[in-house]
Amino acid sequence: MSLQRMAPLTGLLGLGGIFAGLWTMDSPGGEMTDPQLHQWFATHSMLHWMLSAIGFGLGGIFLLIFTAVLVARQEIVGAGAVGRHLTLVAGTAWGILTVAAAAMFAAVPSAQMFMGPQAPNGDTFRLGGGLFYGTLTLFCAFAAALLAVTLSITSLRTGLLPRSLAWIGIPAAVLMLTNVFLPMAIITLWYGAVCIALTVRKSPTPPPAARVDGAVPVAA
Repeated sequence: MSLQRMAPLTGLLGLGGIFAGLWTMDSPGGEMTDPQLHQWFATHSMLHWMLSAIGFGLGGIFLLIFTAVLVARQEIVGAGAVGRHLTLVAGTAWGILTVAAAAMFAAVPSAQMFMGPQAPNGDTFRLGGGLFYGTLTLFCAFAAALLAVTLSITSLRTGLLPRSLAWIGIPAAVLMLTNVFLPMAIITLWYGAVCIALTVRKSPTPPPAARVDGAVPVAA
């Protein structure tokens, strides 16, 4: 299988990076008091924490690559300019927000490693954790939902995705926004199916005389 055919699997790598970061998280709980936080930081290495942040960051980078792949596939099948631009905006926002969440998560271990071992106080620690979780679970879900709707609508018009998967994408996008604890499950299931479908399914091509974005077809 060619690299071009396998390119949509970058979406799975993006989701995998996020899950790797979540699975390997090793940070103190937000309920800790200041003395407990100081004790925790005095007895734990920051390396594990930093590796989790790198996992989130790599996930965001792969999502940006996945977005470029999606836009290229849409162009091949003749999707309109608005659909392609919305895909680019939504996918880019998702990737950048994921990288931003990774940077927020890495703030504490970075400060520990490069600016001294002083532990943050409880209020500062909880604020940073809230920014991280809010960005990763809420605002990333907004971008993922917009991308799902855009992909679904353009696929119904162009055949980029199987029609059943395109139709499922619309209610799936709603579910991504209904619960701050649930979106990763819905996102993983639907986008995992999208990645596999784009990899194993031969993309349809537009008719030779089809106009794309108002361009006049040139005879061979």
